[in-house]
Amino acid sequence: MSTQIDHEIREVLNSPVASNWLKEALGKALERDCVDAANDAEVLMDLLNKRCEEAFKGLVPVS
Repeated sequence: MSTQIDHEIREVLNSPVASNWLKEALGKALERDCVDAANDAEVLMDLLNKRCEEAFKGLVPVS
């Protein structure tokens, strides 16, 4: 039985517009405990959002 989230995950993994980085990260996350992976993803999202905020303020160089 396939769930809606399984369908969404397959769409991202098969998407020609999704970055290779995203596909690789998602694939590796799926091999992990889902709670641990989700917690780590939240930390990563928080750090990247803060870095973007600083970049928009001119505090961090954008690469």
